Amino acid sequence: MNNPSATTVKKRNYFVSYLKGYAIIGVFLVHLIEWSNIVITDNLFHFKEFFYPAVFLFISLSGSVIYLAYGHYENLARPVRRLLIRGAQLIGVYFLYNIIKLFIYNFDKEPFYQQFIDRGIFNTANVITLKTFSVPISIIFTIGILLLIAPVLLWIVKKFNRAHFILLAVIFGLIILNYSIPHPDIWIFNWLYSQNIVIFPVLTWLLPFVMGFYLAYIGFEKKKLKSGLFFLALTLFCTFVFQPTNFWLIPHHDYMYPLQLYYIAFGFTFMYLLIYLFTALEKIKHKIIQYPLAALRFLGDKTLSLYIYQWIVIDLTMWVLFPHTKYIWLTIPLFLIAYCWLKRKELLIYCQEQITQKNS
Repeated sequence: MNNPSATTVKKRNYFVSYLKGYAIIGVFLVHLIEWSNIVITDNLFHFKEFFYPAVFLFISLSGSVIYLAYGHYENLARPVRRLLIRGAQLIGVYFLYNIIKLFIYNFDKEPFYQQFIDRGIFNTANVITLKTFSVPISIIFTIGILLLIAPVLLWIVKKFNRAHFILLAVIFGLIILNYSIPHPDIWIFNWLYSQNIVIFPVLTWLLPFVMGFYLAYIGFEKKKLKSGLFFLALTLFCTFVFQPTNFWLIPHHDYMYPLQLYYIAFGFTFMYLLIYLFTALEKIKHKIIQYPLAALRFLGDKTLSLYIYQWIVIDLTMWVLFPHTKYIWLTIPLFLIAYCWLKRKELLIYCQEQITQKNS
């Protein structure tokens, strides 16, 4: 009889955890740069652009995780229930955090929100209707909605023999819908494309979410050469044809808001470059490399909770230490160190797994 634990270890996909770890660290760095009000020099601007794809990976890898976590289930009842509960929880966290902060926070300590106050929309009703927010965690709401949609993708791969082609059809259908068809001025399309609301557009970001699911379905780290070259060629094609940027392979993040096809191509190209980097690092069988990889994997498996906690730390720092906003460069790293210390037993298990698997 096969050893179940050995089979489980063999199926572990460390690459997704590495990528998610990079994504959460990248999101932290972007927030540190933007909310500390430091002067953005040209060099810092270029540096920051290397971490903005973390936001893209944050959503697209959510699709990958869905397949990796639930794609092997024969009976979809349990995965569907989990996804619906998780999606509802994220939406609930979004509203709970926004409403609590709206009532207790001193917004004189965060001048960013004065724009909403001046427009007379900074109130509970507009937070609930998504016309404003008291904390910019809109990505959490959109991921929650995408998790509610995710059972359809699992149903496709379980019920259809040609799921590969159906998923591709969904991807191309979303490309046409998002970028080729004029959208009628009706409430449902305005909501799905975030017209006059603050969330990440659901239908726009559904595209990389489904693409992330599809890449996990075909085994993206196993086909990294073909897939990486495809997205690289697509990025270069978009660069030369549409000329979206003056920066060679360092696109301005404005092309992510709203999300453009160019940035989708670049985002996945960047992801495959990271996969090649992590593949090379995994071959170095030394603790000085494997322990940081284990820590990155550990953080990658905690992304959503870390994302919420870091905003609490940012808000508290701004509130208590205003106008010395640069102190978030101290409090966020201290929070991350404290988090790892409190979870040190779990982190040690990750390190042991990393050394054991890479030396086997």
